[in-house]
Amino acid sequence: MLVPTLSGVAVADPGGCTASEADIYKPPASVTGNPGDILACRPTQLTFVPNAPNLHVWKIQYVTTDAKGAKVAASGTVAIPDAAWDKGGSRPTINYDPFTHGSGSSCSLSKQMTTGFQDQFEAPNLSAFLGQGWALAATDGVGYLDGQTHLYVNGKANGPASLDIVRASRKIPDQIPGGALAADGKVGITGYSEGANTSAWAAQLAASYAPELKVVSPPALHPPPARGPSAGTSAGTSAA
Repeated sequence: MLVPTLSGVAVADPGGCTASEADIYKPPASVTGNPGDILACRPTQLTFVPNAPNLHVWKIQYVTTDAKGAKVAASGTVAIPDAAWDKGGSRPTINYDPFTHGSGSSCSLSKQMTTGFQDQFEAPNLSAFLGQGWALAATDGVGYLDGQTHLYVNGKANGPASLDIVRASRKIPDQIPGGALAADGKVGITGYSEGANTSAWAAQLAASYAPELKVVSPPALHPPPARGPSAGTSAGTSAA
């Protein structure tokens, strides 16, 4: 795991998930490491996801890249059911990309799931995924750390952030009752509205950006329409 030092530079640390809530959302002054490396993590509970099975959940801050390819930090959530996976092969992961609750830091999905949704639309879907025994890797997207502003439908940044939280989900340093996620676990990508734009970008970038991930399903549900000069190349538009 990587953690920010007093200088603000993220460095390697062998410890477990002991970060504070504030640590998860504090942007480091600079970011090193590889995309998918964990910068900070802490156990949490999905208080506002109803009927979920017994599971272990973590908020994490991790390394990803922005629209220009520079390393940045992003936040998100990893949840793994406690029951062992017994349906053949390794436990699959749903790579979930949220729709927009707002651009401020309080609107991130990781906060919505633990402090209360502005819109309950997502909660039953997340519960259904977990009820199947699938792991959940859900990015907040780039721009939800303190003092930042989320850039709406910025697929060149949010697509990598989506893939990198799957990488990070396989590096949780805590003991996991249901077993750590294996490298050969299948990955299903899904999202609605802005999340559909993100998931479509993630799906089209996966082969080049994260070729080790076994992406098997890239549904994009009702992405918002592209605007301006990028309309002809919008991943969300092409997936619609």
